[in-house]
Amino acid sequence: MPADLPAPPGLTVTGVQRPNELVVHFRHPTDLRSAVQYWLAALARQGFVLGTGDAEAEEADIPFSRGPLRGRLKLSVTGACTIDGLLALTP
Repeated sequence: MPADLPAPPGLTVTGVQRPNELVVHFRHPTDLRSAVQYWLAALARQGFVLGTGDAEAEEADIPFSRGPLRGRLKLSVTGACTIDGLLALTP
């Protein structure tokens, strides 16, 4: 996992898997719109190239890359001000 991969304050890791890629499950106390805005700005500041994702009322996907690293974020609303997320990284 890149040391400069951004993470918002208050993010809690709830699980980690390593089949063929690193998968990190997390929870964050925020609304979906704020989470998407944070990740888009923070990833771009760290030099990640943002791909074309999609968003719906209850979830959003954010693909990104930098060099050979490929990643994607999936953010899902789980409460009024809580999101669950999944971060998948492949080298």
